[in-house]
Amino acid sequence: MADKDYAMLVRGVDRIGNFIHVAPPPTAFAPEAVRLYEEIRTAQAAALMKGSKDTKRLYG
Repeated sequence: MADKDYAMLVRGVDRIGNFIHVAPPPTAFAPEAVRLYEEIRTAQAAALMKGSKDTKRLYG
């Protein structure tokens, strides 16, 4: 399991707080959206590789 996970709230209220909430990107490929994508991708890769003895990186 990842240390943190991201979600875009579509409706309602998150009363539990299991996710880091992100806003939709203002435009396609907005610099802040691309930075967030890289942050999420890095966190997911770390979660997938956690406990692995493999020295290779998941995403290249």
